Amino acid sequence: MKNSSGYIILILAILFILTGCEDEEVDKTNVYSREQTSDIEFLKIKPEVIQSRIRVTGVLEGINDVEMISEVNGKIVNIYKKLGDKVVKGERVASIDNKDIVLKIKQAKAIVKAAEANLDSREVIANSNKRLFELNAISEKENKLSIAQYDEAKAQCEGAKADLESIKMELERTNFIAPFNGVVASIDIEKGDFVSVGTIICSIVNNSKMKVSTGVPESQVSQIEVGKELTLVVKSDRTEITGRISGIGFKPDEDNMNYPVEIIVDKPEKVFSGQVVEGFIDSKEYNNMKVVPVRYISTIYSRDFVYVINKYGIVEKREISIGLKFQNKIEISSGLDFGDVVVFSPSGKIKSGMSLKNNSNSDSEITAKEVTCR
Repeated sequence: MKNSSGYIILILAILFILTGCEDEEVDKTNVYSREQTSDIEFLKIKPEVIQSRIRVTGVLEGINDVEMISEVNGKIVNIYKKLGDKVVKGERVASIDNKDIVLKIKQAKAIVKAAEANLDSREVIANSNKRLFELNAISEKENKLSIAQYDEAKAQCEGAKADLESIKMELERTNFIAPFNGVVASIDIEKGDFVSVGTIICSIVNNSKMKVSTGVPESQVSQIEVGKELTLVVKSDRTEITGRISGIGFKPDEDNMNYPVEIIVDKPEKVFSGQVVEGFIDSKEYNNMKVVPVRYISTIYSRDFVYVINKYGIVEKREISIGLKFQNKIEISSGLDFGDVVVFSPSGKIKSGMSLKNNSNSDSEITAKEVTCR
């Protein structure tokens, strides 16, 4: 009888040990070590203030920027400025040989003088014949002829004066005059070159202020206003400058349907015309937002999910609804509450049912990489 009781106790002990080992093996499949979860991030959902921003890009230009183009044919005889030189409004940059035009002006002046003398003579004759006609001393035909000759002389005089002014304008076009204060940004001619109508002589830029011409879509144009400041960053070297919105178009561009926006840089330093810049315009502030990084969201058959840790430290896959989209984050309109902890692993280790407790005797939560939603 004693032997039977001993066998029973031994059998129960073996069953207890086997059962315990089986449970322990099951636990091990759900428990992950610190090494296995070293790349896991977690994010506690809390109210955030989000500043919505509108991205703009464009090219820096001088506040004034002009190409000087020849309007006459001729030979370059003088170049007064070189690349990079400062110019003052009214200064000459270059000039074309104008000797022939000067001669034309002298000839045109002589023609005007002769035409004026002829007009004076015809006026005297016309006035005299008018009085004679009134005294019946000459015929009506003779009177009308003198009037017609006067009118013809007047037209010839006006034509001669117009020709003279046209030649004077041609003379002015042989000198390339700076239209504003600035810098010679390019010069495409050398002394002795023959240029024709349409040849580009040089370009002058006023970089005391600069501008960026850009645009925003219809959905965003109402969110910006004139005078709003923003930081612009030069893409090539990351130089930062401050700009302000100086104008907003009320009609979209036909090519891209964006509304034109002009940005002025009042103090451009260490930047140059032609550089590409980008910036963000603060448009609207949102309070008490629930947001997560875009990369935390998984989409399956048009349904969006995130992984969260429940109160027992077990990972759950939870369906969510998304709202507004920002730069690198998305509003969660439903499916998450403040205080929920969202988990993510860049290597894709997160799975439903996994436990984020360490496998020691402690029940403390494993140390994962904490992130903030930036």
